[in-house]
Amino acid sequence: VLEGDIQGCFDNISHDWLLANIPLDKTVLRKWLKAGFMESNHLYRTEAGTPQGGIISPVLANMALDGLEDVLLARFGQKNTKASYKTKVNYVRYA
Repeated sequence: VLEGDIQGCFDNISHDWLLANIPLDKTVLRKWLKAGFMESNHLYRTEAGTPQGGIISPVLANMALDGLEDVLLARFGQKNTKASYKTKVNYVRYA
């Protein structure tokens, strides 16, 4: 079993990459990414990554990781299904 954790995934996703590759309204996406967060009456700007605790963050992270599944398929083949156990590899992606 191999478990992976992409350190700083939410903190470091490129705004430019998201804006160029995620099929959402670019104006709305830009506003979400730049919204920042409030703590103790202080606004912290968001320069990189997805909004901490924002409802859109897991969706954006999963969309950004879509290419990872293609890499795993190319390297290890299709995931096991109930009908076929041709490989010894199973993987699950979540954010």
